[in-house]
Amino acid sequence: VQKHLETLISVKFQGQAIPVSLFSTNIHFTTISGNTHVGEHVLDHLSHSKDSVTNVWLEPPALATPKAQKAIREATHIIYCPGSLYGSIIANFLPEGIKQALKNSNASKILITNLTSTRNQTHRFTPQKYLKIFQKYTKLERPFDIIISPHLSTKQFNQKYPKIKTLYQNTHSHFLGWDKKHLKPIQSKAIKVITSNIYSITPQLGRLRHDPKKLAKVLQEALPFEQS
Repeated sequence: VQKHLETLISVKFQGQAIPVSLFSTNIHFTTISGNTHVGEHVLDHLSHSKDSVTNVWLEPPALATPKAQKAIREATHIIYCPGSLYGSIIANFLPEGIKQALKNSNASKILITNLTSTRNQTHRFTPQKYLKIFQKYTKLERPFDIIISPHLSTKQFNQKYPKIKTLYQNTHSHFLGWDKKHLKPIQSKAIKVITSNIYSITPQLGRLRHDPKKLAKVLQEALPFEQS
């Protein structure tokens, strides 16, 4: 994946996969019903539930690896990629030391939003909700400098692709896209908003995917990379 992206945007990345923590720990989370659950597998299992997540933490507490903290502090760009909001993204902020590393980092921070919702995590989500969640778990007033999202609002997408809308509705999911009204609140906080056609639709199953070539073009234009 890294080599493919490097080829697409003509940038040579220097780095490696670094574990955020080496401690044995589990995600714990509470939901709006007041229930507490343990484990990322349970988070995934409840993905169609209306009992939305309200808080996540680690038990036992875990320390971040020195390498992960150093990499964050010294990074020039930090990209929060699409995925399970709590299981794949927020979970990485939970080990002790990560919040401080983010605070001490001068990196440009970019959020690429998900294309579709998960019922128990991002149902009817807005950019403002993304901001509040990231603020909560990073303790940063401005946890990202740029947000990249689709160019269509949910309403526009549903009108353009009614069959795909129905397909996702059957799994309690919907397209995540916003109009100017929903984007304005975060723009007022000096966060740059980039909306673009960054997705493709698989011909066989009609599933939405981030298109690597389209996304690479947006990143190449948005970020001040030094071309290799």
